[in-house]
Amino acid sequence: MTVWVLIYAHKILHLIDSYRRNELLQKLEISQDELKRWNEISRKMYIPMTDNGIILQFDGYDRLLKLDMDLYRKKYGNIERMDRILDAEGDSVNRYKVTKQPDVLMLFYLFSHEELAMLFKRLAYDYSKCDIKKHIEYYNPQTTLGSSLSQIVNSWVIACCDREKSWKYFYESLKSDFEEGQQITTSEGIHLGSLAGTVDIIQRGYTGLVIRDNVLWLNPLIPANSQMKCNCKANIFN
Repeated sequence: MTVWVLIYAHKILHLIDSYRRNELLQKLEISQDELKRWNEISRKMYIPMTDNGIILQFDGYDRLLKLDMDLYRKKYGNIERMDRILDAEGDSVNRYKVTKQPDVLMLFYLFSHEELAMLFKRLAYDYSKCDIKKHIEYYNPQTTLGSSLSQIVNSWVIACCDREKSWKYFYESLKSDFEEGQQITTSEGIHLGSLAGTVDIIQRGYTGLVIRDNVLWLNPLIPANSQMKCNCKANIFN
């Protein structure tokens, strides 16, 4: 994300005329040396990765202990707050490969394949090993989905290789604020980010809509099970 921001900050500067550019740099107190430093940083950032191309959540994540998630699901049912469960048992989530939400998969949610390839090439990393499906298989079993945005990210990313499973995540996100049996906190406010994300999946995700090089691209593929009916009191598809 840092590399992307620095690249586009530099691009934006060159979209405006030289007079306005110099005026802006002076007002923000940005020197030419600092601009050179931005370029240097955008080419030297460190990405922790395994030998087989898994982008790590942080350096050393792969050396953490593996937790038997199925065992805890049988014991507690809902394990979204695994940190609290382990704290109550006198343990710490920081010892294990456990994540609250699909943080690394967010890369594939925010960036296209082409954008990621460009960023990795700029940093002199081999992106060809970074298969999305491989990342899904690595991170999903150890993610508790303890955030309302987790279902959105999973739905979007998994759509590239399993559209039907993607729809299940989308469906869960769509009903999260009103279906009985959920740990609903709607009285405190709706999950607006999650709701907006479901709209975005329909508008851009399943249509494959993207703007690249000033051209509108479409690669639609609607999940076959998208006609499933909602069992909730409100029919969200009508």
